[in-house]
Amino acid sequence: MEYAFKNWSAFQNTNCDQLITDGFAQFRQNTYTDSGRAILNSMFNITPPLDAAMDNYDLYATNFLANVFSVFQGIDQYTFDGRDNITIGGYNIDNLCKKMIAAPDPVTGIANVVFWNPVYPNTVPQYLDNDYYGDIALFNQSYYDYSNYDAADIAAGRGWMWLCCGMALGWLQTTDNSNGMFNRAVNLNYYLQMCTDFFGPDINTMYITDKVAQMAYTFPAPWNYTATNVVLPNGDYDPWHALSSYVNNDTRHQISLLTHGAAHCADMYPPYNGEPAGLNATRQIIISEVRYYLNNQQSSTTTMSPFTASTIAGGCSDVDTDCQNFKDNCKNTLYKPFMCKYCKQTCNFCFDQQCSTFNFMEIVHKN
Repeated sequence: MEYAFKNWSAFQNTNCDQLITDGFAQFRQNTYTDSGRAILNSMFNITPPLDAAMDNYDLYATNFLANVFSVFQGIDQYTFDGRDNITIGGYNIDNLCKKMIAAPDPVTGIANVVFWNPVYPNTVPQYLDNDYYGDIALFNQSYYDYSNYDAADIAAGRGWMWLCCGMALGWLQTTDNSNGMFNRAVNLNYYLQMCTDFFGPDINTMYITDKVAQMAYTFPAPWNYTATNVVLPNGDYDPWHALSSYVNNDTRHQISLLTHGAAHCADMYPPYNGEPAGLNATRQIIISEVRYYLNNQQSSTTTMSPFTASTIAGGCSDVDTDCQNFKDNCKNTLYKPFMCKYCKQTCNFCFDQQCSTFNFMEIVHKN
């Protein structure tokens, strides 16, 4: 997100990025004092209002900052996309920055962005909902009545959080960098608490940490990704592009594309006037590659590393060799708990000397 805002500010020769930085710093500071909370409550009509005497105040304060931050996330993620009339009509970084620059101060600028309604631009904002536990109750449901207008979005939100928490992709959207533009507005603990509140006490910090290690081991780093017949397109204004692979190999038709100034899935939408300049070239490469796949009737394959195919399937064709590989990989402390557990369960081979005294949190703290 910082790259997008800073790059656009430099391109337009504005101080938008600095105004955002200053505004979020002041926002966070305001949550610490009675006078600051009074300003925020008045400006946003926060419901329920921020009050240091309320139970779980830190949680409600972070939830408020997360609600504000999410607006900037959404605008950045879909900026300059042709996904609908809203984004085509100007709900983008350019107009966000214009609102920041036109405001008398950065805090007011952020408020103007939060209450910016591109569908009904003349609507007078009423309040900012900050009912954390009320929202959690909606997402706690495992069945949704789709006669409720919002049910589809709520159900999708629960599904996304299960991917992050339960399946442990770990993509929890924090601002924990103390030197960052968003001034640690949303910390990791907030999302870990949300995972437990969504799915119950078993989905806790230890569970998520262990599952993230498993996921990271099973699906290695993106710079080691190998595949046949695949195009991975991204826009460099989309924050998610940081997770992609940028390995290119023409021989096996593995192609990565990064379109400057474009955002989330921008290449999937029809062209429109004023779209980022490189999108058309990106679309043409994708079309050319798909034509190649169809004409050559080639199937897509991936290289599974470091597991062998037999190990992934749940059995060991060569117990001694496969388990020795696991034993060697135990040296990597980040993945050690999973490696030891997996080898014991799958290969019926124990590394008691190496694994029995292993303390996961101790390793995390040391690293």
